[in-house]
Order: sequence, then C-alpha cells, then structure tokens
Amino acid sequence: MQKSRKKSQDNKINILLTRPFKDSIKVSKALNKNHFKAFIAPLIEIRKKKYTFSLKKKFEFVIFTSRNAIFNFKESLNENIRIITIGDGTYNLAKQMGMNNLINVKGNIEDLKKKNEVFLKSKLRDNSSNICRL
Repeated sequence: MQKSRKKSQDNKINILLTRPFKDSIKVSKALNKNHFKAFIAPLIEIRKKKYTFSLKKKFEFVIFTSRNAIFNFKESLNENIRIITIGDGTYNLAKQMGMNNLINVKGNIEDLKKKNEVFLKSKLRDNSSNICRL
C-alpha cells in the first residue's frame, strides 16, 4: 500500500519551492491556496553577467538554455542566425521578444543532435575528422 502525501495541520499539502525568488512567488500564486501551502527557499540566484564578445563575428547558432539567458542577452540578432532554445518556456519567451529562426529542443542533447543533423552535415561534411562529437 502506498503512503499518502502528508498534509499539514490545516489539511493542506506543504510544498517547498526552490526556484529563484521571483519565480517561486509566481508558482506560489498559481497554486490552489485551498490545497497547497508553499514555502519559498531559493537555492539559486540569477544575476546578469557582463560579457565581452560581439555578434559582429559570424555565428550560425545561438543556444539559449533558459528564459533568464534571453532576459539578459542584449545584442540584436541577425535574422540568419539560428536560435536554439532549450524547453518550451524559453522558446515561447524568445517568440514573444521577436526572435526569429527558432528551433526548440525539449531539453535533451539527443533532440539537439537530431534537429540539427541535416544542417551540420551540410556545413561540416568536409571537416568530419575535426568535428567535436556531441
């Protein structure tokens, strides 16, 4: 027999939220207050980091692994650059912010390889011995 989830004295399920503070507040507000009691303990803090590269160089891809990366990216992107997003939330935010030429990957390196296999083969077919394998 499976044990049921423990409920607090007020018959609510206690949930510990460990995302950054602002994200935890949003999740807490979205929970049904009649059934859940949220406790917030952010285990990571997102801070903008300065970077020193320029997109004047030619890049074929930019990979955004989180929504926070998109929020903190201030360069404008050339329409020819493919933007790879990891996860639906990152993809949706990129679309909302007007980014084009998007490829969404569900958070798995195998999906990334499959989605870009044709492009990579055409670009790198002559340099196959020099490719870093994923």
